[in-house]
Amino acid sequence: MEPAASLADDRRAQYTRRIRAAVERLLEQSSFTSLSVEDIIREARIARSTFYVYFADKGQMLGALTEDLLDDALVAVQGWWELPPTAEYAQLRTAMAGFIGFFEQHSALLKAVIDASAYDPVAAEGFARMVQSGQDGIAEHIRAGQHLHAVSPDIEPDVVARWLVRLVEQGLYDQIPAASPQRHERLIDAISMISWNVLYRGARG
Repeated sequence: MEPAASLADDRRAQYTRRIRAAVERLLEQSSFTSLSVEDIIREARIARSTFYVYFADKGQMLGALTEDLLDDALVAVQGWWELPPTAEYAQLRTAMAGFIGFFEQHSALLKAVIDASAYDPVAAEGFARMVQSGQDGIAEHIRAGQHLHAVSPDIEPDVVARWLVRLVEQGLYDQIPAASPQRHERLIDAISMISWNVLYRGARG
């Protein structure tokens, strides 16, 4: 039998997923600040008492949704970070398109997290972990690539990783959500070319 703590964690994860889906549906029509707990539990079809078993308030709930989004984002970005050393630009662009597509699908929740991080300490902490995870992952990708002579040896992994994460974050927040299909493709071209030129081109001779 599974330990009681493990079962409780599984139930919390299930409810978090259920609430996240409900919140994302609601965010298609409303801002996060305008949503009440009542709106959320009605959309998720759960009891108020169940909500408060797992979350003290809406801010703590958003923190949990941020962690859940981060877990999925780290899976989505593996298509980029796990590219082979011999990968060509077209493979990088395909990986970037998949990653951008993930965040485009969840752009309303990402915007809610970024906006709430300006005033809610729990949301701010969750968003900071998301940013730090991105920076750490890119920096490790750079170091591994440099070891394999697939990434330019002249760049500082941590510094470049911070720049790239902030660049992508702003693009996901400001440009991707409102982009037409044609502009969407140009934006993917742009971030793919920036990443290619900064990271890989100098190692390809």
